[in-house]
Amino acid sequence: MTATNLVSKVIVEFLRTKTPEVLCISGNWGVGKTYLWNKILTEQLKDGNSGYNDHAYVSLFGCNSLEKLKLAIFENSEFLNGSDANPVVNVISDGSKSFLSSIQKSRNAAAEAPIIGAWIKAGSGLFFASVRNRIVCIDDFERRGENLRIIDVLGLASFLKEQRNCKVVLILNDERLSPDDKKNFEKHLEKVVDKKISFDPSLDDCHKIVFDNDGYLEKTLSELSKKLGIKNIRVLKKIKHFGSMLDNSVCATHEEIRYAALHSLCLFSWIELQPSIAPPIELVFKNRHPDHIEIMETLSSEEPSEKPDSNKLYDEILRDYGLTYIDELDEEILAGVKNGYFNHEKICKIVERDHSILKSKKLKDEFANAWRLFHDSYKNNLDEIVSRLTETTLNILDNISFRDLDSSIILLKSLKAEDEVKQIITRFKANRVGSYDYWYNANNEGYNVKDSDLKALMITNANESDNKPTPLDILLGQNEEYISEISAKALNELSVDKLKSLLIQLEGDKLRTAKQRLLFASTISNPKPHEKKLTETTIQALKEIGQENLINKVRIKYHHGIDVDIKT
Repeated sequence: MTATNLVSKVIVEFLRTKTPEVLCISGNWGVGKTYLWNKILTEQLKDGNSGYNDHAYVSLFGCNSLEKLKLAIFENSEFLNGSDANPVVNVISDGSKSFLSSIQKSRNAAAEAPIIGAWIKAGSGLFFASVRNRIVCIDDFERRGENLRIIDVLGLASFLKEQRNCKVVLILNDERLSPDDKKNFEKHLEKVVDKKISFDPSLDDCHKIVFDNDGYLEKTLSELSKKLGIKNIRVLKKIKHFGSMLDNSVCATHEEIRYAALHSLCLFSWIELQPSIAPPIELVFKNRHPDHIEIMETLSSEEPSEKPDSNKLYDEILRDYGLTYIDELDEEILAGVKNGYFNHEKICKIVERDHSILKSKKLKDEFANAWRLFHDSYKNNLDEIVSRLTETTLNILDNISFRDLDSSIILLKSLKAEDEVKQIITRFKANRVGSYDYWYNANNEGYNVKDSDLKALMITNANESDNKPTPLDILLGQNEEYISEISAKALNELSVDKLKSLLIQLEGDKLRTAKQRLLFASTISNPKPHEKKLTETTIQALKEIGQENLINKVRIKYHHGIDVDIKT
């Protein structure tokens, strides 16, 4: 039987009789002591299983005098049908309960009126005289005001039991009493309290109170909070509240991002709401954020909370919880927890970006797995390889590198999958309507495309681009260190006369640059066909320049070792 079941049984037995007695329920803050009491009381009253129907609930939080406590008990009494009032007290005769109920509701307002207020204050003892034969719950014992003594509260509880035939329940966290108060409380406890029970519910019991929905959000929040050992019901309710707000921004995204957001939310809520037992936020950021030193300086400027000197224990908690890195989304979630609201617009932008990155990564992983089917097996699975490789290649066409695309096409062609290759190239051409720079850079990304169809597509698209460089731009090297195959193709389409006219209009550094680039193939041992052709065209243009006049004849001979005759 769980702690909740055991304590529930004691409360039920307490409520079912009219025997005057005092029950003390102790337990840590937030574990649901008051919730459990109210739940069982409501159920017993509804089912008619309570010895008394009339009942009162008061909190000692900030209550500074015994007189105020007595009035609070009267003010918070529930006058219900079927009450067993003591006929000895004349003020509680037939019809007087409705009168007292009216006084109860209007006392605070009426007390402000000079004459009526004086009458009501003088009649406080009369009001308290109505408190008998009922259930009285006194909560937050350890939070009473400084001027209200423990012995006074316990004395009143004893009076209600002995003289007013009441059943009294005291709810408190005795671990939060000061040493002197605790000693005083324990000294008088045995004389006043008939039953004292400690309520230490399990994690599951606490979470059942808060998370009563089997949906993804509440189920995830509960699982994550359990990992951190959070039992405080007020903290769990706050986590549920924050989770509902945050989920409006992340629920439509990828499941991993949604989970990561809720994962961070639970941790940051715990740190914010229970700083005395949770890891310090500066420790959470340490070595988990790229700017952790700067952030730690900011955080450390805040007033430090009391914490056990046990960073090793905190590190174990964070490691077991699975916190490895703090990113921009985490920063926004932390800010939302501190502020009490979330910047929906900013979070949505971050989530949208992260979703795109994660989606791209997953598609690339699937592409890599398709290649694993080819590399890591000798099974006769040709159809599966063709199908998976085609599908995954098509899925990443927006982000695929030319190296990977070239490899896929070459492999599919070797597997006789011509239709699939055609589909890929057609889709790629439609999806990648890029500028000249795109096609040029793609062909010069450190990998020369080998498949002839793909290479032809790249060259054609580069030359058909609206922003392709002019021949003069290519000569001057404004977009590349060496003349690429795409650029060489554009220059090789020029006539000798056109190339000659371009060279004649250049002077100084520009002329030297153009000649070095055009004649690059003559300086290497194994030039490529396009480089060789461009050099041949350039030499022919230089010869014709040298044939025009004496000075150019000498220049061409001097610089290039080419001997030509001047045309007459």
